[in-house]
Amino acid sequence: MPYWLANGASGRTVVIFSATDGLMPLKAQALDKLHKLAAQRNFQAMAQEIAPDGLFDSKNTAWLAQDLGVANKIYWVVPVFGGISYGDLRGFKGYMKERFPGQAKEIDAMTMSGDVIKGTINGVPLRIVSLEHMPHITGPALVEIDISYLSALYQGETKTRMLSFISGFFATLRNCGLSSDMVSVSASNADGLVPLKFRFLVTYLSQLFAAPDIIKGAPPALWKERAEAWKTEQVSFKDAVPIYKDIIRHYPNDAASLYDLSYAYFKTGDLESCMKELAAAAKLDPVYRLGYFDYASALRKGGRNGEAEKFAALVGK
Repeated sequence: MPYWLANGASGRTVVIFSATDGLMPLKAQALDKLHKLAAQRNFQAMAQEIAPDGLFDSKNTAWLAQDLGVANKIYWVVPVFGGISYGDLRGFKGYMKERFPGQAKEIDAMTMSGDVIKGTINGVPLRIVSLEHMPHITGPALVEIDISYLSALYQGETKTRMLSFISGFFATLRNCGLSSDMVSVSASNADGLVPLKFRFLVTYLSQLFAAPDIIKGAPPALWKERAEAWKTEQVSFKDAVPIYKDIIRHYPNDAASLYDLSYAYFKTGDLESCMKELAAAAKLDPVYRLGYFDYASALRKGGRNGEAEKFAALVGK
């Protein structure tokens, strides 16, 4: 949001690829603070208000885009394969009524028009579509790609193959004729919508937007090796450990691979090695500290509270 405002975006069509609707309103006090920062053009301070410690996150993206004048129409591209049906519309209405019980009248008024759900929720004019049925949008759009969208669709290396999946995603965007002069890419790890395993996509997508033709070339060697490790771990985490260790020998500063190795150790029960590799990942990329929280939560669910506390104590270090 601060990025869009800093670059003068207003009254645009916004296209959001996300697993969440982004329609949660902010409380009046928080919204007033953001309005003041926006009026002062203090976008750096606005950026510091993003979750986990700030005022807003991806749950508010669409609502804030409307409130701050960035958007006059919003398309939410939902993570589904194929089109949206009337059954989906009924299910969506039920889901939205649970989230926004005071908006039942608006929600019930939503309708299907071809392959698009149309309506207004919390004052936001909204169009809900699948990627395959993105309509042609005249004029440039603002695009928000939340990695939660890609992680929700990913079905594992044996079924989806991450690199070809990403290629197909952008090929579909091109076929839709979607053009954008501003693109934001968000990992959403802070608000728990995306597993840390997908954080590495942020760097790749940022490079892709800077140089789109790289997707036509040979896949990065690290990608091919990671794909093999991911495929192996779907059968045996124990067998995946030596593959990750070999990747790290070649790419010692790849935080994502260090995290993947920590996860493999966690799944095999080697918590000491897990902690060591996670510390190495977090040293390179502090966001991976959230892994301590994830592992602690998983251990607590299994009744292993003592071990959980050891991980939880490292979250803020």
